[in-house]
Amino acid sequence: DSLKELWGAKSILFDKSYDYQLFLRDANLLLSWLNATIDTMEDRRFGKSLMDVEVLLKKHFELEKTRISNAEKVRALEQFSEDMLSQNSPHSKDIEVKMEEVLSKQEELIRRSLARQTLLHDS
Repeated sequence: DSLKELWGAKSILFDKSYDYQLFLRDANLLLSWLNATIDTMEDRRFGKSLMDVEVLLKKHFELEKTRISNAEKVRALEQFSEDMLSQNSPHSKDIEVKMEEVLSKQEELIRRSLARQTLLHDS
């Protein structure tokens, strides 16, 4: 009986560690995409002709569609993190920190995206 209890406790710990590794994988993939996209928003080329601006606006629109799609992934990751936290994950502090990093980068991307869109429309 004691062996079953020990195995049960270890099994729960393994499951929590596995979930944590999945969370880290997904969070790091999102952070990589967010950082690369934020860098793209720093591009200060706004086109020298109407055609150039239209091409840049189209690229920006495609980035926006991808951003919206990835916002769904961020929401799913946030839900996953909340589930792990509610189950008293031994990695709770790390989960909170990583999730805050993802949410902060997402907010930064939204701000920069809106600013870039305004600049493109003005050019």
